[in-house]
Amino acid sequence: MLLLRKAIYYWQGGSDKFGNWPLELTYDYFKDARGYAAFFLIVSAYHLLMLRLQGEARLLTATHSGPPVEPIE
Repeated sequence: MLLLRKAIYYWQGGSDKFGNWPLELTYDYFKDARGYAAFFLIVSAYHLLMLRLQGEARLLTATHSGPPVEPIE
């Protein structure tokens, strides 16, 4: 993301002042990680919603040693 931002600034004729490298990289890493996590959660929630709307819900595999669970019809 940092390289992409620098490229866009350069392309637009501006400059991206990057100060203290360790501090700035740490800040950008955590900022980008939160962005990627939010994007992943939104896409996963949308995917789950679409599966539910299409009727693709499935039974989870049983992890206990009891009898198998049959779906209710």
